[in-house]
Amino acid sequence: MPKNADLIRVINLVYEQSEIIIREDQEQNENFLILIYVKDQDSKKEIIVEDKIKSETREYSRSAIFKFGDDLTDSLILYLERIRQQLKKAS
Repeated sequence: MPKNADLIRVINLVYEQSEIIIREDQEQNENFLILIYVKDQDSKKEIIVEDKIKSETREYSRSAIFKFGDDLTDSLILYLERIRQQLKKAS
């Protein structure tokens, strides 16, 4: 992570709101990078990922947990790469 970049914070609201929010530290929850929740708040249904980094929404079955992890990692790496490129241009 570049030293001038904002921290990435993971907010676990599973018990309060059935969601997990990944955002920049200084941002409000509404300005998330990634929002993860279970469809219809039913633990037996699909996992929904609203990804503002890639500008897409994805659904995962409960058996696709490894694909979910890989896609989440790819999004965060893309985010970090964009920050790195912005800092290169600024200097």
